[in-house]
Amino acid sequence: MTISAVILAGGQGRRFDHQDKGLIEWRGRWLIQHVIDRLAPQTDQIIISCNRNQDIYQTLGLPLVKDKLAGYQGPLAGIDSAIEQCSSDYLFICPCDNPLVSSNIVSTLYEALHNNSADMAVAHDGNRLQYLVALWDLRICQKELSLFLHNGGTAVKDWYKTRQIIEVDCSSQASQFINVNFPEDLHKLDCD
Repeated sequence: MTISAVILAGGQGRRFDHQDKGLIEWRGRWLIQHVIDRLAPQTDQIIISCNRNQDIYQTLGLPLVKDKLAGYQGPLAGIDSAIEQCSSDYLFICPCDNPLVSSNIVSTLYEALHNNSADMAVAHDGNRLQYLVALWDLRICQKELSLFLHNGGTAVKDWYKTRQIIEVDCSSQASQFINVNFPEDLHKLDCD
């Protein structure tokens, strides 16, 4: 059993004045560096999905992928491109703006997925599903995702409606889901 991770850093940063959120500094380091530090001990491979600033992301020494689909089609396009570089049975998905992601989130989701008959395990923070903090069984999802995108699908919520998912209660560690959508959200990270 091997697990790869894709860190999603391919968005436009519309709510963050179009800045590349993965390269926003917090505590003297880029947000994506905090995510990498948390995920490296939990996974066998990390892939960064980024559509701009690839020369900067390249300095992190990890494989990079760019969306095959033009025009910022959303996170599923980045995930689809990352799957082609993935050498594992499972793929953990995490946004670059979740620097507090738990040091045991991957094992928590894997245990839930392994013990249930599902295609993917998705974290639930006690209030809502965290669609982009999830573990997918690639043996099931890889071909299905390509087909979904080929048929014009783009929304993560719609994709999940086509899959068998297990919602994993992560409410005891809900602070790991604080993500940086707006500049003021950086202060929320320091409060926790």
